[in-house]
Amino acid sequence: MSIWTAAQSGQLKEGRLLDILDEDPFILDREDGSGMTPLGYALENEKASVVKLLLAHGANPDKPMGETMKFRDGRTPMYLAAIAKRASPRMVQLLLEKKPMTVDKPIPSRGNQTPLMAAIAMTSNPGVVKFLINAGASPDARDDNGTTARKLADAVPNLEIRKQIKDAFEPQLRKGGGKGGLRSYMTKWVVGVLAKSKAWRALGSIFKSASRYFLGIAPPSTSYYPEEELDEEEPETAADFKNSLDKVINNDGLGKFFPPGNTYVNEVAEKAAALKDDPNNLLNSPSQLQGLATVALYKPILYCDDSYSMNEQNRWPKQAELAKRITDIATRADPNNRGVYFRLINTTLYNTDNLDGNAVLQTLNFCPDGYTPLGTKLRERILDPLVYAPLNSGGQLERPYLVMIITDGVPSDENTDRLRNEVLECSKFLGTKGYRKDAVRFCLSQIGTDVEAKDFMNKLDMDDEVLEVLYRTSELLDARYDELRQNEAELEDWLLSMLLSPVQALNAE
Repeated sequence: MSIWTAAQSGQLKEGRLLDILDEDPFILDREDGSGMTPLGYALENEKASVVKLLLAHGANPDKPMGETMKFRDGRTPMYLAAIAKRASPRMVQLLLEKKPMTVDKPIPSRGNQTPLMAAIAMTSNPGVVKFLINAGASPDARDDNGTTARKLADAVPNLEIRKQIKDAFEPQLRKGGGKGGLRSYMTKWVVGVLAKSKAWRALGSIFKSASRYFLGIAPPSTSYYPEEELDEEEPETAADFKNSLDKVINNDGLGKFFPPGNTYVNEVAEKAAALKDDPNNLLNSPSQLQGLATVALYKPILYCDDSYSMNEQNRWPKQAELAKRITDIATRADPNNRGVYFRLINTTLYNTDNLDGNAVLQTLNFCPDGYTPLGTKLRERILDPLVYAPLNSGGQLERPYLVMIITDGVPSDENTDRLRNEVLECSKFLGTKGYRKDAVRFCLSQIGTDVEAKDFMNKLDMDDEVLEVLYRTSELLDARYDELRQNEAELEDWLLSMLLSPVQALNAE
């Protein structure tokens, strides 16, 4: 298993890391084919114990993502930590212990949003805001739209959370500490000038830390988020898996689908426990089995691109193989051995509501053609028949949906906002029917290297409203597939992590 896959899945332990470093001492900050470092993967997937391990062994807390890529991602570790949903405060704390220089660095690919802006817009976590402000982040910095962290705080809908965030804008001072022109001058101007020169950057960091100490600005508390947040006990038996699934159902608000006495959860737990001894199942560690069981709570819908541009860069056969593998993993812990709902943008398919991986592969045995009306066909082929029609006729959703979208280009033959609008309309519709907005979750992934497609997805990444129910994967699927295709275990582990990301990261009531 590569260091990137191990960091992404949370399975990177110290013994394994030491072996990797013995073979390649400079791998810690190296990017994979998707432009992500091991630390970036650990932060993005909220693996706090791995974050701590990598930092302890010298991972650079300032190394941005995508420096080796044609598309400069530019997100810093602090930005990734700030937008994490569950473990964000702890991971921000771990980074701050390493005194990073990029606490307040704006991200050009994200409209020059700073980590503080992102934390307020995407998670509204007062603890994160407090950490960043005490580390020197500015609530008055402006992004490309002229928005500041203060303006974003004013827009937080929850009054109590809004108050806590605004209170956190004032740095914690030691008794007798003061605010004023000298502190502002030193922390904003002197340190800023020193930081612009590589030769003086280290001195700038020392000066900044010293000015905080002598002028009374308290450093972030090292006990704010305790160690027990790092790891959870892993399940082994069917009863363990049942308890784990009950926690997922409670934390993710899935009780409407799985009320007390529901037999499906017990069946999934038993299937997960049985998979541990299945010689054909490579995902057999406790954490992987727990992931398979969690995915089985959702009905998987695979929505693929069959536009003409898929003929380029060998995208079409790679998507076919990925679709087969994603189907195999998404349905592995389903106790009834049901397959995926499979849909294409341009081609009308029949009898594709229960396909296994081989059937998906066979369905893609043709040459793609046509445009990319991504949002239009999402509505026509998925939302209308599977969500709107049954609920409008008085029916119920049996399980929440996980819609996995793979595309290679920017939408065409429709308005470029159509996908966004359809996703948001679906989430609002669910609310009117008594469901949580994220009862239908979306995962958007890119295949190929189309520049306009990258820009389209980056724009969605800046849309706080749509990000409540849509998760955008960081990898280029075909590039990552090429890296891992010779290692079946790593490939499956990566795909499981991709399936789990929208389940674990999204949380919109």
